[in-house]
Amino acid sequence: MSSFLALPWYGAGDVPDDEPLVVCGTCAMGQRVVQNCGRAFWDRFESPLQDRSPKKGGSKSKDEAADKQDSAEADREKAYREKREKRQRESKGKDGGLLKMSDDLKGRDLYELLEIEPGASAEDVKKSYRKLVLVHHPDKMTDPTEEQKKHFLLIQEAFEVISDPDKKRRYESMLDFDDAIPSSFPNGPYKGMDFYEVFRPVFKNNARWSARPKVPSLGDENTDIEAVKEFYEFWYSFESWRDPLAMAEKDDYELHCLDEAECREERRWMERENAKVAKRLAAAERERISDLVKVAERNDPRMIAYKEKLRQEKEAEKARKAAAIQAEKDKKDAEARARREMEEAKRREEEAKRQEERRVREEQKAVLKRARQRLRNLHKNADVIVRRSVHVEQLQQVCLRLEVEELDSLCDEIEAAFKQDGEEYPTVIGLFRDEIVKCGATPIFDNSVGSGASTISPEDSNEDGEASDDDDRSPAKPVRELTPEELEAERLRKLAEEAAEAERAARKAEEQRKKREAAKKEEEKRQAELRKQEKKERERLAKEKAKEEKKQEQAAKQLEEQRIKQQQQREQQREAALAEEAERKRLHEEQLVMRAFETDRLKRIAILEAYEGNMLEQALEGTLLQEGSDQPNAQLKLALRQLAAQTPAPAASKETAAAREVEELCVDLAVACLSTEGGAGAAPDEARARLAGALAVAVRPTRGQPELSKEAKATMKKVRTRARAAVLALLRKLGSVEPVRVAKPRPAGTAAPPRDTIANGVELYVAEDGPVFESATSYDEIGSMSVGAVVVASGPAVEVEGYPMVPIRPKGTLELRILRALAAPESPTKSSKGQGSSGKKASEPALDGKLKEFVRLAATNVDIAELELRGACYHTFDPAAAIAAADVPAAAAPEATVAAAGDESPAGATKSGKKKGGKKAEAEDLDSLLEEFGMTSQASPKSGKKKNKK
Repeated sequence: MSSFLALPWYGAGDVPDDEPLVVCGTCAMGQRVVQNCGRAFWDRFESPLQDRSPKKGGSKSKDEAADKQDSAEADREKAYREKREKRQRESKGKDGGLLKMSDDLKGRDLYELLEIEPGASAEDVKKSYRKLVLVHHPDKMTDPTEEQKKHFLLIQEAFEVISDPDKKRRYESMLDFDDAIPSSFPNGPYKGMDFYEVFRPVFKNNARWSARPKVPSLGDENTDIEAVKEFYEFWYSFESWRDPLAMAEKDDYELHCLDEAECREERRWMERENAKVAKRLAAAERERISDLVKVAERNDPRMIAYKEKLRQEKEAEKARKAAAIQAEKDKKDAEARARREMEEAKRREEEAKRQEERRVREEQKAVLKRARQRLRNLHKNADVIVRRSVHVEQLQQVCLRLEVEELDSLCDEIEAAFKQDGEEYPTVIGLFRDEIVKCGATPIFDNSVGSGASTISPEDSNEDGEASDDDDRSPAKPVRELTPEELEAERLRKLAEEAAEAERAARKAEEQRKKREAAKKEEEKRQAELRKQEKKERERLAKEKAKEEKKQEQAAKQLEEQRIKQQQQREQQREAALAEEAERKRLHEEQLVMRAFETDRLKRIAILEAYEGNMLEQALEGTLLQEGSDQPNAQLKLALRQLAAQTPAPAASKETAAAREVEELCVDLAVACLSTEGGAGAAPDEARARLAGALAVAVRPTRGQPELSKEAKATMKKVRTRARAAVLALLRKLGSVEPVRVAKPRPAGTAAPPRDTIANGVELYVAEDGPVFESATSYDEIGSMSVGAVVVASGPAVEVEGYPMVPIRPKGTLELRILRALAAPESPTKSSKGQGSSGKKASEPALDGKLKEFVRLAATNVDIAELELRGACYHTFDPAAAIAAADVPAAAAPEATVAAAGDESPAGATKSGKKKGGKKAEAEDLDSLLEEFGMTSQASPKSGKKKNKK
């Protein structure tokens, strides 16, 4: 067992009681330098103290060392601060990428809460927040309620989100966005539509996600092709700042909150899982943008024309290269043909030259042969003495050495010598022997002569043996009779010569025959080669002709296609020009309607702004309901009482968003009732009619409403808020003072009513929740119906694929299986049991017309109710009359119309409208444009009911 050793912290006896001891096993002791907190602590705290300790040296070196130390310390402090800030930024960003907001703030428009536009700058956000703080801060209020405090907290939280770039990016990524791309263009619902009309709003909508500030526009048909290519290059390399985790959170993906992690490993696992989801959604977003760009580029008429132009240029370049290759080939063929012809001519010329040379050689050979034969004949026909003195082989050497002229000269001399010499022929023998000596030989005697042997040398057999007439020229010589032996030898010699001559002739004939056959074969081969070349040439010419004809046909076809294409392009340009003109006309009409609508709204706003404080609420009750007068508006009051009965209580509307939406809908319907029926029976210039018409601006804006300027929109929003508060207060008052019991609808049976009982105007009860389809033949859902809602049929039931469908007002269809016949409602009032007039309660009038429709819509779907509220929003708005009254030119600025609206009174507007009512409207298709807004054009402003009928 090892022992332990306790080492004191200080010296022996100086150890305090509360100080620790170092206990360790017995081991070899070593020395080690210990530094507190590592080298960083030493460099920052300990080392400066040692450097400032007094050292030897001058004051200058001390100052330099101190400055150097201060500089090093400042650098270390700066590095430490930067590292800490970087760590804080990293820890700030490690929140998992999820936007954390309170439940009350979810579903709210933060920009509307801060009263700013979505594209507002950071400075504008701060200014708006400061203004709101000055208004809504609890310290600025005398007795703030919990609702006001809660609203201020929401403003603070909204400012924290919008002012932080990362949180703002996540929030905007969670907003509703139309991700659809027109992939079926130009078919399907986009058939017959213009490319720019379809794709320009799509690209403009997606440009909001661009991380790069300058986004190129789609342009039009006149845009330069380089700009078009830059546009598509930008979108192919599109960089989006859209947060994929915010998209996943909006689409209810399964994400992990990092705050719920119990340990670091679990937090990192959550981060990896969230990153996987983000990566998948980011890839899907890139794929969506890529598909959009591909579809647009595939259908872009400018890119189609550019690609067609490139294709034509490529085809032209290809044809040019093919023509150049063919021309080069033709040139080479022509050169080869010319070369072959030259070679053939040269060959013929050389052949003729060879024949001529052969002929000359043959002639020279024949002359030489005759000269030699002449010399031999002289030797042959000479006397025996001569033949014996001159050996025949040495004579052959002389014949081979001498030329034609020398042989002729020698023969002439020998013939002359034969004539002069005697019987011994010394001169003739001397001439023969002199030539033999010249050949380098020694003359010898031929002993065979006279013995019957032949005197003809073997070389004589190689000669042609053509006899010459030189025998006649031989000199006469004495003939000695031969002996029988010599005669026999001579006969045998001649026979041998004849046999050799015959053999030589046969051999020569065979050689000539072989030569002729070889020449014939060579000529046949040459002729066959010429025929083959001629055939190839004919085939080549035929191919060239066919190719040229095909090229001409293709050129004619291309010309025809180009003509047809140009015609189509002209037709498309004409259609595009017509479409552009129609679009320009439509935009011009929209501008006119927008200006007229803004003028109309400003007039109504000016009327409502005249009622200050609670005067508006009093005017609603006294002027529109006519309370306290001899003829109160009983139907309007009954409709408002029934709407007040369906309006949620103040406490309930503050708790849930659904209750708030029902409250807003009831207020919209109450405004519609007041605006539609509040001025009934009054002249247009009366205060009641003017107030009822002006109250239409209190209806919440519906889809398809013309845009207003920023200033007009802000003013209208402020006035609308005050007017809606007054209407809601009126509903609360009517619901608390004079409560009315609304008869609940109930079905007449448990089964769907028969199809033949469904007709236009029949009221039906919704027995179970079901979707509302756009039409009987469409599967597109435009809303839903809840149990207990009452709907009105707009026609008989229609059977579609075995399912009976019922069309309802104002739009859509429902399945007959979820509908029931509506039982007759109980009478809202009953007679008392007592007798006499004092014991009876007066029955309330029944609702009809628009009031009944508006009250019924309080229990239906919000989207369906919005279609009916659209008419109330445009109450008494006639763009043609408003344009004529304000005398707004087509190019007038909206500011001019706003300025003119503030100084004009309703009475003056009526007179101006009467004065200019006979003028034609500037827009030719104004009626169709009003129908698109859910309105009809009015002929005169006298009857308000007729205007609101539709």
